[in-house]
Amino acid sequence: MSAQFSYVHEVLALFSPEAGLDEATATNLLHEQLRVPVWREGLVNELTSMLSSDAIDWIPVVDNSRFCMGEFETPDDARTFVLKLLAPFVPGLSDAGP
Repeated sequence: MSAQFSYVHEVLALFSPEAGLDEATATNLLHEQLRVPVWREGLVNELTSMLSSDAIDWIPVVDNSRFCMGEFETPDDARTFVLKLLAPFVPGLSDAGP
């Protein structure tokens, strides 16, 4: 797993089956993280950078050595999954959909 997407990976790991957390617990933990301004800014900046690049392969973002969020047929499917998962937590993210 690349450190390049450390914030996104940290968020996805909370919701991954490997973490063993129920959705409410993962959501509460993410809300706590988002209260830290530097961390929130880092996540938003990372997502903005990822979404503005056509070079991002979204499959390893959701399926890597740390966790597997599911089986995705295309990078666009993986990207859509990430957007839907994170949109409730990151203002304006739902506008970045495909």
